[in-house]
Amino acid sequence: MKEFIKGVLVVCTILIIINNLNFNKNKEVINELYKTEKMLFAHRGLSEFAENSWQGFKQSKNIGINSFECDVQCTKDKKLIIFHDKNAKRLLGIDKNIEDLLWTDIQSKTIIHNNLITDQYILSLDEMLRLSSNFKYIYLDFKKTNKTIADSLLVLMKKYNTYEHVLVADANILFLAYLKYKIPQIKTVWEGFNKGKEWSYFLVPSSLKPDYFASFFSEVDDKHIQFLNEQNLMHRKVVYDINKNNFQQAVEIGLKHLIVDYDSSLSSQITDY
Repeated sequence: MKEFIKGVLVVCTILIIINNLNFNKNKEVINELYKTEKMLFAHRGLSEFAENSWQGFKQSKNIGINSFECDVQCTKDKKLIIFHDKNAKRLLGIDKNIEDLLWTDIQSKTIIHNNLITDQYILSLDEMLRLSSNFKYIYLDFKKTNKTIADSLLVLMKKYNTYEHVLVADANILFLAYLKYKIPQIKTVWEGFNKGKEWSYFLVPSSLKPDYFASFFSEVDDKHIQFLNEQNLMHRKVVYDINKNNFQQAVEIGLKHLIVDYDSSLSSQITDY
């Protein structure tokens, strides 16, 4: 019963958006990125370096992975930063949530990696976009979303004209739809598009549909692959949690866009990919 009510609420919310935004449902933006054969992302950079650090991102490019995935959090003073955890204790040694900290509280703190203090500082999203123009693609995984965050992101993407090589990812379809409505050329990724949730694809109007649909590799089964093929979406599926144990399996299934937890045993497969 709870699932049914949640489903009804989702449908009603989307209908309200349709009514309020007054979009043309027959107009769908076709992105050139759809034609990209493959995308390979280093998950938070290379794991041997501080996660979500500039060093980790740079080193991933040095081994042939010229795209990376990173996480975005928002501080108390609305600064968008490249950071994964909700709480700062594991990575900064501060037992407070990021949303309760000012940017100035953590700007000079270095990232902890494997219980050791590194020389790597937290990147703001602004700084990361400025530095990363020579990467092929950047996958932004938002950990918190609201209209203020969406508007701040739009300002930064316009500032650096990153529409062609940045993918904005989140499980909140309303956040993604708002971005699409404001700037249709923004490339969005709907996370949590798992097996068993294929029906939700049809609830989103064409002009607001995400460009890509992501899930853990473990949330992909034969029926999900069949659905993707039937809807011509295989080239728009992104899978994460890819590692040395399942990389080849993902490739053999026909999945082309992979977020990889890299280690050296994958080097030959990465080169061949």
